Amino acid sequence: MKLKTFGSFIAGGEITTRKGGSANAHVLRNHAYVEYFIPEDRALNKPPVILTHNYFGANAWLGNAEGNEGWAQYLVRRGFPVFIVDPPGTGRAGFNPDDIDRDATVIEGAFPVDEGFWPGQDSSAWSAWNMGPEWGVAGDGVRQGNQMPTHKDARRLLLSTLTPNLPMPRDVLDATFIGVLEAVNRMEGPAVFVGWSMGGGMGQRLALQRPELFRALVLLDGYSGEPRFPEPDTWFDNGPISAHHDLAATLADAGIPVLNINSAAGHHSNTGHAGKLGTTLTDQVTEHGGTATTIWLPDVGINGNGHLMFFESNSDDIAAVLADWIEEEVSQSLV
Repeated sequence: MKLKTFGSFIAGGEITTRKGGSANAHVLRNHAYVEYFIPEDRALNKPPVILTHNYFGANAWLGNAEGNEGWAQYLVRRGFPVFIVDPPGTGRAGFNPDDIDRDATVIEGAFPVDEGFWPGQDSSAWSAWNMGPEWGVAGDGVRQGNQMPTHKDARRLLLSTLTPNLPMPRDVLDATFIGVLEAVNRMEGPAVFVGWSMGGGMGQRLALQRPELFRALVLLDGYSGEPRFPEPDTWFDNGPISAHHDLAATLADAGIPVLNINSAAGHHSNTGHAGKLGTTLTDQVTEHGGTATTIWLPDVGINGNGHLMFFESNSDDIAAVLADWIEEEVSQSLV
């Protein structure tokens, strides 16, 4: 791998005064830490790619559960500038200790909070993300995944990505990530925004607010981040945000192609319906005359993945689906 340059920057955030501990000392909060890798042989038709979630640390994009290279390196080797993000309250972005509310039980009126932190940053993620029926046990590859390796070293690597992080309101996340997109645009131009899980919902909100910052939008098992849209009995299609009609028109009018990648088993919330997640949005973008594709991985011969598809043993196979689509649907228009 040959790089023209690599580095990091901070986006967004505010300086505030601490109330406890070192009282009256200043700290930075609500910012994102962004690490980037620019390949030496980058072609002009290879747009920058942002890999993110709204609460997951960026280290998961740098290696998979087998200890092999992650999506960041794969895409750089394919010639794409890559930006990976520690969102506010997560990883190297950190948080202000005074903001921890150990009595909090929900955020945004719907999502559970565990003594001030996001729940599931432990071995419970194994079953929640359909990597298998219980910690360290592989599933059948259909209703639950079997691509997360179960040996001790893989389990240690998985747990190392699940660090405690502080829940952030949507308005904070949106403002900070607009700062990320603006910085990437200044450096490398409009970006392909790849959002995993609720990061997919965040990407949709941002595209609705600032479509000029996007080259394309990619959802990886992308959830809206809204409670039970569109109806309580159809959680499995909780992919598009509630403003999906406006979003579809915006994406089509702005010429922003959409790729919706769904893993074989998906999140436990849509067990048995993984292939349907987000299809409401892609169907509507197409109806508006835009470009939108849903790929359920088993349909292209990639089986056994749970929700954490980009970190599982066959992560390169899925990264290839993403890179091929970018080169076909995005890069061709930049030649």
